[in-house]
Amino acid sequence: MSKKLSNLYGLDIYSTSGGHVGKVEDILLNLEEGIVMSLYLKPLNGVSADSSELKRVLKEEGVSYDGVTSVGDIILTKSRPHKDLHKSKKKVMESDELESVSVG
Repeated sequence: MSKKLSNLYGLDIYSTSGGHVGKVEDILLNLEEGIVMSLYLKPLNGVSADSSELKRVLKEEGVSYDGVTSVGDIILTKSRPHKDLHKSKKKVMESDELESVSVG
């Protein structure tokens, strides 16, 4: 199944245990591999690339797309925002690794 990225914005994210996680405000893509990496509960657009706020959002307000189990009218995920992951082995992107891309 395929879905346009623009259709993901604003969707509610729920954990598979039924808790509301938040709404999709931004999406992080790996353009080299052509995959979605994370869904963000706060927008990344408009935040200075070298700001502490961007670093906080990247580290604390993202849900790894690896944990997404279903996408439809809502998004179901096994994972919680990065701030809730105490011993995550996944690398969170740093602000200097981001490149701005427009999604139409």
